[in-house]
Amino acid sequence: MKIKTIVVDPQFKTRQTLRNVLQNHEAFKLKGAAWDAADAKMVISKVAPDLLFLNADLPDQSGFSLIDGLDPEKRPQLVIMSTKESYAMRALQYSALDFLKLPLDQKCVDRTLKKIIDVRNIASTKPLNGEAKDEENTRIAIKSGKKVVLLHFDDIRFIKGSGYYIEFTSGAKKHLMRESMSGIMSRLPSRQFIRIHRSAIINLHFLEEIIRRGPKTFFVRMAGGHELRISSSYKKDLFDLVMH
Repeated sequence: MKIKTIVVDPQFKTRQTLRNVLQNHEAFKLKGAAWDAADAKMVISKVAPDLLFLNADLPDQSGFSLIDGLDPEKRPQLVIMSTKESYAMRALQYSALDFLKLPLDQKCVDRTLKKIIDVRNIASTKPLNGEAKDEENTRIAIKSGKKVVLLHFDDIRFIKGSGYYIEFTSGAKKHLMRESMSGIMSRLPSRQFIRIHRSAIINLHFLEEIIRRGPKTFFVRMAGGHELRISSSYKKDLFDLVMH
């Protein structure tokens, strides 16, 4: 299935460059373009794209504000573009697949598209035993002030979601990141992490107990004593995983 793509940029030259490069990659299908945030919202609502090439500096509002206004669970993957190299760090905070400096260089765009295809192929590859392949990357990059914290998967005890943010708990430390629960779950190894609630993901390595409190109410107790509720919609997946 082709990657449905939308380009949002006020400059015709940028939109045309991306259109030309995308046409040379069969994996992508350009489904629309917009020049400002208001136009982009309508196109995104209509197309439900998989991928968004987004200029961070739009005429009516910032590209980042546009992303903030989207449903976190339905947010497309991002490639952020800007004349300001300082936005590369902010793109990382938004879990963008890449950052492109404007004006665009076609070779750079080609490299970005090939990178996206490689990531897509890794995510869709399964070994012969049918288990999902774990991602090769073993760390999450989280912006904290003027620095970036590289958090290793093995150090994450659990993740809680609230609105546009998720909170990682790693021992006594907590880290905030702007990301959806579905988005972060897709980046974690499936044999190590499981979602137990709409707003909670746990690392099975730190799971100590499953506690029953009432006929249909269950909690997990994690290392360190934290307790998190298991929702009924995720209970079967958790029980199937820990009982086998």
